[in-house]
Amino acid sequence: MKARKIKRELELDGSLDEPEWQNAESVHIVSGIRSGTAHPELSTSVRCLWSNQFLYLAYEAPFETLKTFSPPQQSGERQGLWDRDVVEAFVAPDPQHPEWYLEFEVAPTGEKLDLRIEPGSKDFAWNSGFSAAVSIDHERSLWRTEMRIPIKAISPEKAAKPGVLWRLNLYRHAANKRAFLAWSPTATGTA
Repeated sequence: MKARKIKRELELDGSLDEPEWQNAESVHIVSGIRSGTAHPELSTSVRCLWSNQFLYLAYEAPFETLKTFSPPQQSGERQGLWDRDVVEAFVAPDPQHPEWYLEFEVAPTGEKLDLRIEPGSKDFAWNSGFSAAVSIDHERSLWRTEMRIPIKAISPEKAAKPGVLWRLNLYRHAANKRAFLAWSPTATGTA
């Protein structure tokens, strides 16, 4: 996925109607992480933008029924979001060391979680300062998420600039369908 640089910061509202989103390249999360089997009815589009300050991700996820925590936890972070409907981004800022990465999750309720993963450890206390907004279109059975992740949280020593490479994988869990989907399936035994 190639992210396009934008000249202004976006206000997050979950609508994805800004011209920057309309002109962004889109990829689709459609394959099961273990089987690689396609789930076209759950095909989740993701677009990516960046500015000098932030990495932006936008998801559009179709649904039949949403499975979320009730009541939602709006302050702090909720561990276990991955057990319900959620979208996720895994970012490895050093392409030579993909085993060290950052994980960002957002649920349809707006609940979120970020953590830092290193071999042998998961740092749930880490705080990237990322923000997110969600909207749910019940008529179209579609939920949307915008994430804004500070570049300094991803790469504290290096500024973002054209040509910088990070490893990225995108996920979506549709809990009622028991579908764990990935842009690039990770547990299929393929390289």
